[in-house]
Amino acid sequence: MPPLICFDFFFQICRDLTRLTRDRICEVIHSNPICPNSEEWLGQMASVEVPNVNSLNLKNELMSKYNIEIPVFTWKNKNYLRVSFNAYNDETDADKLVSALQQLLA
Repeated sequence: MPPLICFDFFFQICRDLTRLTRDRICEVIHSNPICPNSEEWLGQMASVEVPNVNSLNLKNELMSKYNIEIPVFTWKNKNYLRVSFNAYNDETDADKLVSALQQLLA
């Protein structure tokens, strides 16, 4: 596969995984999406509002209990987490994150 085609292939897979995972997270933690689930709004990164949580505690629990390292932060008095996927990630990474969030926040 020529390098450019290979890059485009993985780029699209990562974008699709980001969009799917963002919606799954919103569903399991009962959060509303902050933007439409479309190519115009979401690339390989997506943020999700996480209501009623201490962002530092969530970040630390994800790391210590599940070995998941993602940004979890407070911005304008609201808590968010951000997911991103690259060529080295796959659906098992997304499943692990969604499961961890469901256990910690549902």
